[in-house]
Amino acid sequence: MTDGEILKMISARDESGLAELERKYSGYCRTVAFNVLGDRDEAEECVNDAFLRIWNATGRETPEKLKPYLGKTVRNIALNRYRDNNNSRHRVLSAAGPLEDADRLAAPEVNYDRAITVAALINEFLHSQPEKKQKLFVAKYYYEMTDEEIASLLGIPRGSVKSGISRMKKELRSRFEEEGISV
Repeated sequence: MTDGEILKMISARDESGLAELERKYSGYCRTVAFNVLGDRDEAEECVNDAFLRIWNATGRETPEKLKPYLGKTVRNIALNRYRDNNNSRHRVLSAAGPLEDADRLAAPEVNYDRAITVAALINEFLHSQPEKKQKLFVAKYYYEMTDEEIASLLGIPRGSVKSGISRMKKELRSRFEEEGISV
């Protein structure tokens, strides 16, 4: 079933459209949310919230491409949930009273929200790529292999490694720019 057909069914308040949306995209959405939260139950809640938003918004707002729209919606819900969870933990710690030498114990300033967003975008990007491109990217940036090592591993010319990495970097940079993230 096409995304357009699913959205028409949901717009008509046909619950089988929602069931089809879940069948087609729940795994993808759970992966996006889990990559942000690291908790299956929390991820499932985010997916349910996103599907509810689609159900309530259809008719007023119809996305051109459903998968990226769902991915962005689920990621934003997961990021908000992550922030809420961390803020409540912070309140519990601060309620315990002042800590001596807190400045000495403080971790260096890290923008965790940005790091989580970047990681989620990279994961989404990799999951959208064919397996061979995934292997190419992971070999280069996770295992830090040289172009020659990757060419040997994948059985492709070194030039194909270089051009493939270059194209993937451009595409990923474009996705970051779409999300307003500077690299």
